Amino acid sequence: MTFILCSIIITSVLGLFQVFSIGDFGLPPIEFAFLLVFGYALHHTVWLGRPFRVPRRLETIAMAAVLLVCAASSITPLLSGNSPMVSQGLKTLLHLLYIWLTAWVLIALPITSRQWMTALRVHFVVSFIIVAFAIYQLPARTFEWPLGWIEVTNQSFRKLDKEAAEMGQLALRFADFYRATSVFSEPSALAGYSAMSLMMMLVPLFRRSHTIIKSKAFLFLSIGCTTIALFLSFSMSGLVLVGATLVLSVILYPRTAPKRLAIFLSVTIMTLVASDYAIEKYFNISVLTLFSTRVENLVSGKATSQGSDIIGESVTMRTSDYWVSGKVFESAPILGVGNGNFGKSELAKRYFTKYPSTLYGSILGEMGVVGFSIVVFFLFLLYARSQHAERQWTRLRLREDSDLERLLPLIPFRMVLVIVVGTSGSSLISAIFWFDVVIVLSTLGLARQALGIEQVHEVFIVRRAWRDRFLENKKVPKFLGE
Repeated sequence: MTFILCSIIITSVLGLFQVFSIGDFGLPPIEFAFLLVFGYALHHTVWLGRPFRVPRRLETIAMAAVLLVCAASSITPLLSGNSPMVSQGLKTLLHLLYIWLTAWVLIALPITSRQWMTALRVHFVVSFIIVAFAIYQLPARTFEWPLGWIEVTNQSFRKLDKEAAEMGQLALRFADFYRATSVFSEPSALAGYSAMSLMMMLVPLFRRSHTIIKSKAFLFLSIGCTTIALFLSFSMSGLVLVGATLVLSVILYPRTAPKRLAIFLSVTIMTLVASDYAIEKYFNISVLTLFSTRVENLVSGKATSQGSDIIGESVTMRTSDYWVSGKVFESAPILGVGNGNFGKSELAKRYFTKYPSTLYGSILGEMGVVGFSIVVFFLFLLYARSQHAERQWTRLRLREDSDLERLLPLIPFRMVLVIVVGTSGSSLISAIFWFDVVIVLSTLGLARQALGIEQVHEVFIVRRAWRDRFLENKKVPKFLGE
């Protein structure tokens, strides 16, 4: 299982590429790696004869409800008789079913906290390479060094964004400064990934508990490089995600977080000022000035008008996506226009919006008020349960040096970041979204087991392990009479 988790962690950053294509859908490496999960599940349940252990919790029911409401939203295109919409709805549902089943199987299989820790340590090695490469891209793109730009081979990205497909990666240019993307399709994806990594490094420090990265030198070097990569991505989404982490840290840990937060902010300001000085000296642009201008435009309202000082301001597109989502919702308010059919609806075509960059607007339009209510309930339920489990654990085992002690405090923050990311990206039919759900639910199960309050329903696939049958069949008698 450790190998499988590490494989998923590694392949999760390679969405720019595809293993192979199915029509105009490019299969990303992480979804190909999901096949390992089903292979291990067969070994566990059929060969060894061990059961799936399904948690008896409201979260499991809510997770099933999300899949059911996605299926129910297919009713609208079926009733319309629109063949392209029916076909799109079926393809989207099958895609979601594959990802959802993978998540369900992972939750029902035994994963230890040590296995999760190993996978997360692999994540931090991968993360360091990614942020270091993001920093390298600034001079590489300016001076045309190797790997400044990466070719997009995933057909799904080409379909979503023709401009990104033509350029290789989508990154606006300001003077001699290109927004960093690293191995991702665009800067906001790098910012989201870096913000999640930064959260997992900072929370234990603010909480004064044990860190996942045991080497202090590597920990502080990773924090520094990740902060610089976030800075070079020039993403407001990244800034909001980091802000959410810092605010929640102060709320949850008022005794320990403020002092360490002040130290972190002081060091961060000095690091960014020094980085900005070097960028301005060699690339003739101040990223700090760009950030201050962008924030000023957002506060003053210029960002949503024609007078914005920032070229390609994304907030205009996002507010437009919310507005169009509302219009699509009005056309089918109960079950929506059908899962995956937002871009095929008449209103979306009229306003040239194929894929809204918002989870909540997308769900509202495609799955109506029923789907929106269930998905939002599911997300906030996971946060509430994560926070409750962390509080229980903290009261009983605060100073325990264990893998679970390192893992459990992170899941409320992970859910907050997942919820915030949904405001600027549609992620329901995303392998990474459901893998985040797996991390949260699996960690909740481990905590409840440790606290002695977990209840599970065992599901056996075979009555007798195939391994036992195989070993018995190998016992051939030496004599006919035996």
